[in-house]
Amino acid sequence: MCKQKINIGLENWLLNNKFKTMKHYYSFILLFSVLQFTGQLVFAQTGCTGDCVNGYGVYQFAGGDLYKGNWLNGLKSGTGTYTWADGSSYTGDWLKDMMHGEGTFLDTDGTVMTGPFENDEYLGDDDVDATLASNICTALQLVIDEFDHDFADIKGEKVEEGSSTKWTSKVLVVGSESDPTISKTIDSQHSIWNCNLLETDSYHEALEMYKDYVKVIRNCGYDCCTVGEEQNEFEGDSYTSYLTFWVTSIVGDGYSSGYQDLIIEIGVTSGISDDWSIDLRVYSTKDV
Repeated sequence: MCKQKINIGLENWLLNNKFKTMKHYYSFILLFSVLQFTGQLVFAQTGCTGDCVNGYGVYQFAGGDLYKGNWLNGLKSGTGTYTWADGSSYTGDWLKDMMHGEGTFLDTDGTVMTGPFENDEYLGDDDVDATLASNICTALQLVIDEFDHDFADIKGEKVEEGSSTKWTSKVLVVGSESDPTISKTIDSQHSIWNCNLLETDSYHEALEMYKDYVKVIRNCGYDCCTVGEEQNEFEGDSYTSYLTFWVTSIVGDGYSSGYQDLIIEIGVTSGISDDWSIDLRVYSTKDV
């Protein structure tokens, strides 16, 4: 997406009062009673679950908007997800009530903006097709929701048997290189959901798209849990692999302890043929 289109999009959002209202959420004044006591500010947390002053909290606004994430001095700061009443959302970094840092904005018309934000302004270019980015996040949420049941409800036709069993996946990623599959070996405790996002013979294209996919997945936001990111790379005589994976650090309310074993992984690999493949996987730490 070019800068001109991005700027036009932002102007439209300003007119729709999405970003504008963020800057004017000093309506907190109506929701927080601020008292001066021994030199410190004390907040009456109406509409808040958790700590909406200095910590992690969920705040339900009167107009239907919802914020889940970190707070500092009563302002959205750190990481979090803000969902507007119309269904649009932003997930990523915040600073003093503004989108500031790396994040993803999803509009109701399907527009996706992933990359750097500064003072509520989007600074990046969308190298990943907006529709594909949205499809990835949507598919991941559906797959993760079935993780604790070994993907039972999203397993389609059984297509292969032997030392491993493979099924088609009922959850698809429109725009991916090929349809996802679910597989399980005799020795494994949990199935693996795998989606091939890209095949190319260009090293440069593979690495650039891999970095873009990482940004998308990093900012999808997952209901089940809070995840931590790790990276790894391997280079051998006939095999090269770059991996980014996210493992559960905190399981969300309403989800079983089985989600503590969740791994989301994206990797770009090349073998003897020098062709590059980007694959997205969801699997269990028990089979690592």
